[in-house]
Amino acid sequence: MTAHGPARPAPHLRSSRFYLDVTPPFRLDLTVWALRRRPHNAIDAWDGAQWQRTVLLGTEPVEVSVRQVATRPSCRLEVRLRAGSPARGQVAQARSWLDRSYGPFSRINLP
Repeated sequence: MTAHGPARPAPHLRSSRFYLDVTPPFRLDLTVWALRRRPHNAIDAWDGAQWQRTVLLGTEPVEVSVRQVATRPSCRLEVRLRAGSPARGQVAQARSWLDRSYGPFSRINLP
């Protein structure tokens, strides 16, 4: 309960997870280093294991988190999406965005 009435629950966040196989050799840390090569880059967040960025898919802000889960013999990335409301086609849009935005760093083989 707040001074203005009943407390409202936090907005429901919907999350999705999928995997991308990328062409070896690939290292997420080096890819992020290239993206963050400017010290004032406040868009990309890197904690040493996971890269995060918030993007607009359609009109909805979606948090994209990527971490590398395999390096050899194949390279695999785990991609997590978090959004405030369900949106159909969100995974397909995210895959398309990743391919368009970061295709120069690695050829993404979509299943």
